[in-house]
Amino acid sequence: MVTKPLKIIKSTYQSDGTNAGRLSRYQNLKLITNEEGVTYIESPEKFTIKETNDDSFYSVEPAVENRLDLISYMFYKTPLLWWAIAIVNNIQNPMDCKVGLVLRIPTLESINNSGAM
Repeated sequence: MVTKPLKIIKSTYQSDGTNAGRLSRYQNLKLITNEEGVTYIESPEKFTIKETNDDSFYSVEPAVENRLDLISYMFYKTPLLWWAIAIVNNIQNPMDCKVGLVLRIPTLESINNSGAM
C-alpha cells in the first residue's frame, strides 16, 4: 500500500489552557492535522526497544483504559515511562488504549539499552 506523504496543515499544542490541560502529561506534545483532517499526536525521535523473553504482557482493564501513564506506574513505579509502552506497541495516540488491548511491557533494561534514556 502506497501512502502519500503527510502534509501538515495545522500544528498546535494540546493544552487548551484549562487546569486539566496544564495537569496532563501529554500537554507539551503537538497535535498535527493533515490535509484530510486526520489528527495525530507528534512524537519525538523514534527509538527501538528490543523485545526480550523477560518482557511482560498486560491486557488493558477498564480502570486504566486510555491511561498509559497508569499502566507505566503499575510496572515501573513511575508514570513517566508511558512513552516506552507506546513505542513497543506502535501506539500513535496514547489516549487510544481500549479495554482488552494486550500490551507488551518492555523491561527497564531494554528501555535503558535503547538509548532513549
